[in-house]
Amino acid sequence: MKKEEKDYKTHKGWTIEEIATLSELKANGVRIVEIVERLNRNNSSIFKKIRDMGADLYDSDTWKNYVSQGSPWKKTELRLVKEIMKNGGGFKEAALRVSHSPGSIQTKIFNMGKDFFDENTWDKYAID
Repeated sequence: MKKEEKDYKTHKGWTIEEIATLSELKANGVRIVEIVERLNRNNSSIFKKIRDMGADLYDSDTWKNYVSQGSPWKKTELRLVKEIMKNGGGFKEAALRVSHSPGSIQTKIFNMGKDFFDENTWDKYAID
């Protein structure tokens, strides 16, 4: 099933594992369209990472310099925030229970839109 461009969210941080996968796929001549599907990212995200990294894409010692800053969201954190909001809590209350600021929580929910309420879509937004 082909994903629609709107199925990919921007500003998703890059992990070492994703950079390693990108490096391996690119080195093996895998087409960008397949890399997009494999990494669940849009074309521009893939092209930007390849351009930004240049030759470092093939040097694993440098990958840590290209990992996105900030802690990635975990599904358990999304569940906790969802439960707090469902019970009338706010961003500040949720921030006391997870490793993200009130502003980060608000941005995450805004960027996820209706997907925030559908745990089946969370693979695009959080790690296990």
